[in-house]
Amino acid sequence: MHVSMIQVLEDLIEEDDSNPHAWHVLGTAYYAGGMLEEALVSQYISHQALSQSRCEAATEPHDRCRRIHLSCSVRRRYMTKA
Repeated sequence: MHVSMIQVLEDLIEEDDSNPHAWHVLGTAYYAGGMLEEALVSQYISHQALSQSRCEAATEPHDRCRRIHLSCSVRRRYMTKA
């Protein structure tokens, strides 16, 4: 079951790789299928794409910088725990 879901999601991402939600669901499918390295990479890309879309939506330059700083802080915290 996970293999067909993974293929559909990979095809969807091939068409539009900027969709953070598709990356997130793909990461979840990889995780459920025991593909842990692929799951981690997909979740990371999902986070990056979501951060980018939120930064682009920010109207104030100060707000944009604050969001980027928060994103980097969270990423640093989780990357150093491994």
